[in-house]
Amino acid sequence: MLGRRIKDLLESVGFISVASSACLQVVLDSVRESASVGEELLSWGMVYATAAFCMSIFANKSWKPFRALLPSLQLAIGVIATLAFPALAVQKLAGLLTVGETGAEKYGLGSLTALGSFGLLATTLVAGNKIQASRAVKDGELKRSLLSGLALAMLGRAMSYERFDAWWMSSHLVFFASWIVFLIDTAIDDAIRHKEALENAAESEALHQISWALVGVQSPMELLNILVATVRESVGAEIVTMYLTDETEEVLHTAAISGPDICLRSLGSTYPVSSTDRRPGFHSGHTARAFLSKEVQVADDIFVDVEFVPWRLVARADGRAISLPIVHKDKRLGVLNVYFSDRRDATEQRLRFLKTVVAAVTPSVEMVQSSIPGLMKRQSERRAA
Repeated sequence: MLGRRIKDLLESVGFISVASSACLQVVLDSVRESASVGEELLSWGMVYATAAFCMSIFANKSWKPFRALLPSLQLAIGVIATLAFPALAVQKLAGLLTVGETGAEKYGLGSLTALGSFGLLATTLVAGNKIQASRAVKDGELKRSLLSGLALAMLGRAMSYERFDAWWMSSHLVFFASWIVFLIDTAIDDAIRHKEALENAAESEALHQISWALVGVQSPMELLNILVATVRESVGAEIVTMYLTDETEEVLHTAAISGPDICLRSLGSTYPVSSTDRRPGFHSGHTARAFLSKEVQVADDIFVDVEFVPWRLVARADGRAISLPIVHKDKRLGVLNVYFSDRRDATEQRLRFLKTVVAAVTPSVEMVQSSIPGLMKRQSERRAA
């Protein structure tokens, strides 16, 4: 954990040193009486930043001979790197303002700062790619793209023989373009992560509500009714139906429905999941397919699928139905059907949430399944009354 924090600390030092040294260079050029022919602060800041980036690559890596001393060493390096930059930057800026122009900085292949920065950045990229490949994880792609741009900028800086020539302009153009792309990509990535965090929080809250709703139920029928009603409210679905099978696994019983009154007419109905009849029927619909295949089925052709015939007044042309099989230890228990009147509401995040709900309630559904015959009998009596 400490290694990760030191890694982030060193990367922050690198980003801050690049940005602040560029700003200090602008301040230095603006207060000098004559135009500067060198860019001492920017070059020094880039060397400092590339050294910090290079150290950050190895900050989270374990070294067996020094495993006991490594955390203390990493912490010391991180603290020194953090405190040293502002002190050295202010001292160097004060010295340049006092002394004035110290002579033209070397350009071209004689620029050790540009070549050194390019070498450190190249080393950082190669080491980072190898570490990523060895760990088989995707991390820091945005940072590596920025470092690649900075490496190209330093290479162009090394090819420049005087300030403001074509190579110098290209170098700074790549430098600023890399930063702009990095900031935009980072903002988009943070927005996506924030949205995912909000969705995960909402999903956890919905699961919490479902768990509390099922606490203290008095009967299997009450459990199923509360379950389908809570799921419908949590995901904003139009209809939620629970189908359960018996020991034969040849039929599905409509055990619970939450939706418009027209859909409640099919409560207690029994449907075969397979048939030799070639005509379309429940056995050819998405629910039977989900039950037999034990895989999630999604139906968009709601006016073609025969299962939607009883819901014709409720269904919409852009609706979507999701059938989630309920399986426990390779035993088929039933299917949870969720119908959205607008297919745009059936997002991937909601599908993941529904899968999580099904997995969480499967043990409860297994206990309810043992009472299917009596449950169906009571439902038939209620319909007859």
